Amino acid sequence: MIRKIVRRKKFAFLLLFVFLVSGIRLIYWRTYPHIFVNADTDSYYRVGQKIIGGQILIDDLRSPLYPLFLMLPALLNNRPETAIYSPSFYRDMTVVILAQSLLGLLSLLLTFRLAKKLGFSPAASYFFALFMGLNIMVFSMERLLLTETLCGFIVLMFANLLLSILNSYRPSKLFLMGLVAALLFLTKPVYFLLPLPVVMLLLLRYGKKFLFHGFLWLLSAALMTAGYIYLNFLNYGYTGLSRAGEIGLLGKIIIYKLDISPANNNYYYPFLKQYLAENRETHPFRFMDFALPFYWDKKEKMNQLVPLVRSVILHNFPDYITKTLREIPYGITEANNEVILSTHGTRENRSIIFLYETYRYLQYSLLAIIPIALWQVRSFFRKKNAASSKWLAVSLLALYHILLTVFIDYGEFGRVLSISQVFSYLTVLYLLRPAYQ
Repeated sequence: MIRKIVRRKKFAFLLLFVFLVSGIRLIYWRTYPHIFVNADTDSYYRVGQKIIGGQILIDDLRSPLYPLFLMLPALLNNRPETAIYSPSFYRDMTVVILAQSLLGLLSLLLTFRLAKKLGFSPAASYFFALFMGLNIMVFSMERLLLTETLCGFIVLMFANLLLSILNSYRPSKLFLMGLVAALLFLTKPVYFLLPLPVVMLLLLRYGKKFLFHGFLWLLSAALMTAGYIYLNFLNYGYTGLSRAGEIGLLGKIIIYKLDISPANNNYYYPFLKQYLAENRETHPFRFMDFALPFYWDKKEKMNQLVPLVRSVILHNFPDYITKTLREIPYGITEANNEVILSTHGTRENRSIIFLYETYRYLQYSLLAIIPIALWQVRSFFRKKNAASSKWLAVSLLALYHILLTVFIDYGEFGRVLSISQVFSYLTVLYLLRPAYQ
């Protein structure tokens, strides 16, 4: 009898959960029914067409996984040549958005499991998953044709596997986590460094028991990264993972107005000097349009961007570090500027605006991440058990996203960091452990 009551309660909570998280997405869809095609969507889609057409294996700007994800509906309908912005394209993108919404809902299941692995009670795990399910800074990305929703789903799979390994180590789990890490890398190359802190944490947790497998894992990650760079060099003469990194750092140079004299022999130097003197728009892509129209077709000239960025950043390194560190609080608290808001006074629109403002102010609580993470490091070294290592892993994932984003990207921190908000909020909730365990 008691078991039946418990099952009914669980089923009722599940129905309420699905109703609320699906309902808010439906309201957002009804209020803003358009397909939101970001400027980057164009390049993702065209890269997908080139990969499927056998023209390229990888691209020097866009990693292959999301372009292929965008192309799935066209590929399944045997028309990969579908032109971007055509009626068929928009029909296909409706399917992609529905798939992204499904991934968003599955991410909430992974969020629930993640909270339980951290010691949350089932009820507390449920409410945290609901809190994230209503987070408009995150679920709004399901409506945008960018990598964040797919990447967020994969990184949550990675986090669940990592916490499972920290609880009880098995080589099969590590192998599976390696495959998921490869998917992350093929979605965003910025994850190429992630194996380093993860292996370090696992070594501290398991010691010599993990040494050989950890070495193999790092070696595999290094070979994959080196292979990717080699293919970029072979096809484009480019010695990096993604030109998005150089362009992001170029944005830093423009915004910070760093001394560019070390690059005075570079092709871009006179254009950049003029651009900075005229105080033009700080967006690096606008500079590229100014310096080199149709720049993506001019790979030799594009390759000149690498030495310019590296020499300027190295010459101004202390200034670059100082100014970037100052941006961390702003990066953590910046609202996702891709959330679509309207001034129409409808009830649905007012609910969306209320949700946006609520989560915008809640983000200020995330400023506590860094001191809490330092406290977790202290707790871990005092007692290297499963609980302390799992909490440290979550804060590590939060900080990895924050630091890499702020140090490489020139802006749009709210959008990019929507991926890691689940880890950021969990880190802050570390302070309230007695209340929900």
